[in-house]
Amino acid sequence: MLDATGTTYGVLVQVSVHGTDNSLLVEALRAHPGRLRGVAVTPPDISDRALAELKDAGVTGLRLNTVTGVASASTSSTASSRCARNWAGTCSS
Repeated sequence: MLDATGTTYGVLVQVSVHGTDNSLLVEALRAHPGRLRGVAVTPPDISDRALAELKDAGVTGLRLNTVTGVASASTSSTASSRCARNWAGTCSS
């Protein structure tokens, strides 16, 4: 689809309907490793290993869903892990 639309690069954002199942996002990113980056939705208790796997697939940012109450005190921990990996977002000390 990238070539058909004349698009060189793109960013895919995980949609809410898939919740924290990023498998289709990861599949698309791996199919176009030099051209796509992604923004994933993760549970607050995601492991460092799972974050590393997302990063290896091309995920460079996280989408935190605060409307459904998924984001909580543990969101701070997720944000800290994201900052340690230099992902998209604002990190302050």
